[in-house]
Amino acid sequence: MHPKLKPALKTLFRAFSQVLPDAARLRLQTFAERVIFRLTADVHDLPPIFHYWSNTYLRPQFEAFGFASPDAFFLAQLLALPKPTLSPSGETHTLRILALGSGRAELELSIARGLIAAGRSDFTLLGIDLSEHTVRDARARAVAQNLSGHCSFVQGDLNSWETTAPFDVVLANHCLHHVVNLEGLFAQVKRCLTPSNGIFLVADMIGRNGHQLWPESLVEVRKFWRELPPNKRLDRATGKIEPEFVNYDCAQIGFEGIRAQDVLPLLLERFAFELFLPYAGIVVPLIERRTGWNFSVDAPEDVAFVDRLAAREQELFANLAVKPTQMLAVMRPASDKTCLLLSPIFTPTACARWPD
Repeated sequence: MHPKLKPALKTLFRAFSQVLPDAARLRLQTFAERVIFRLTADVHDLPPIFHYWSNTYLRPQFEAFGFASPDAFFLAQLLALPKPTLSPSGETHTLRILALGSGRAELELSIARGLIAAGRSDFTLLGIDLSEHTVRDARARAVAQNLSGHCSFVQGDLNSWETTAPFDVVLANHCLHHVVNLEGLFAQVKRCLTPSNGIFLVADMIGRNGHQLWPESLVEVRKFWRELPPNKRLDRATGKIEPEFVNYDCAQIGFEGIRAQDVLPLLLERFAFELFLPYAGIVVPLIERRTGWNFSVDAPEDVAFVDRLAAREQELFANLAVKPTQMLAVMRPASDKTCLLLSPIFTPTACARWPD
């Protein structure tokens, strides 16, 4: 998408949404969500400076738990599950996987390839997504990669989705923060997971609604923003060079971050955590899609700037003066296992931002 087109569309959607009644605004947000994802060629495309930070600071932490990245987290957890056993009739149990918000299925098809490569080919994966366009794309990709025998994809709204089919694994990769009816969705997840050993795998945003910064984080980010020269302060959300970091509300248009701050508290009320790895505080707002393209990994001063950001983030994390905004989690409907943590201070309860 042309860099000026998305801000213009967002301005148009915002103007209409401010004058519409609630029901009409919800329909407009649903339409906007579909349009934005239709026009975004790669929703996972991140600037090189983001990958510098994640490989330098996140990867070593994740590797201690057996994987190198959030995407690799899902496959690692699936491969750690016990191998299917034979039933009394001699049939092997097929691992049933449900992928929420599967989009174009880049992750889901990668998981399928990884399972097959590891000799775990007795599985089915069903993906569900809001956009008819991305569902068609996912189906075509599955056919092209000879994975349609394992993977299927359907269109559906996670706000109203229901199923009576049982699943062994439900995975959600950065989709929960797009859901308004989280209570209904989590009830469905809990209902469809097999009671004895069903597992819920999540990588998602747990910061403030609309991906806005909480006041304590905003203070820190704005200190660093003021250091930057004008050419580093182009904000692709507004389309302008901003003298002050804009605490932009992404949920004004579609459903981006619509209830992000409710994700973790609601999960805590409904599931038992077996692994919880939170991360990202004040660094990501300056290196993700909005402003990260302003920096170069080949510029020593840009790398040094990110290094200082990361060091300050760790200082703030040490006593939870700033709370993490993203997480990886392994959960079950019920469990008696002790939750594995990144550090004793980073418990799910401590990292949650509870409603006032």
